[in-house]
Amino acid sequence: MRVRSKAGLAAAVLTAVLLSAPGSGAQAPQQPGAPTYEELVARAKTGDANLDYLALRNAYAESPHYDPYGSKLGELQSEMFQAYRRGDCAAVLAKAESIFAANFVHVDAHLLAGLCQGKLGNEAAMRSERQIARGLIDSILQSGDGKSEGTAFVVIEVAEEYSLLRALGLRPSNQALIHAQGHSYDRFDTQSNGTGQEVVVFFNVDRPLAVLERELRPEKK
Repeated sequence: MRVRSKAGLAAAVLTAVLLSAPGSGAQAPQQPGAPTYEELVARAKTGDANLDYLALRNAYAESPHYDPYGSKLGELQSEMFQAYRRGDCAAVLAKAESIFAANFVHVDAHLLAGLCQGKLGNEAAMRSERQIARGLIDSILQSGDGKSEGTAFVVIEVAEEYSLLRALGLRPSNQALIHAQGHSYDRFDTQSNGTGQEVVVFFNVDRPLAVLERELRPEKK
């Protein structure tokens, strides 16, 4: 199966952005009575250094906004990338804000917003966007190592797979959906941008696939 297409940035640029931002610690999933998605988004916007980004991602997946396959944001995301390629940072930031209104955990929107804020000389805003992007990426990295089904990276939406591959400097060539031991995984054949080495990466896609299953088979809701 051919890898699913998705607009992206140069992996080296994204890696540089992520590595230059402050890290975030591993956090446990949300518990009953935990802060709501809206509360966590508000804390992210204030630059809360102790924000639980795993909880933020999980809260998004439990919110009415949840769109694991990006069907509602495809055109808007494409327009954002096109604006970045032509150097129109005002348009990039406007598109990014529209994306955040629907999906605040959209990694690429934070990365592009951070790059544009830097180009515009808005240092504080640049650091804020980088911190959020890094926090989101770190929370995925802390879920596994991606080397096998048992240690697959756990994602809540398809876009996270491609964002993480770019951050790791890996270029996908093929993707296959596999099922094993009661779970579902996306298996990517990739190649390192730096060394050309072939790397296989696994993502646990139980959560987004469950949504697709409910949509295709509503009688099982």
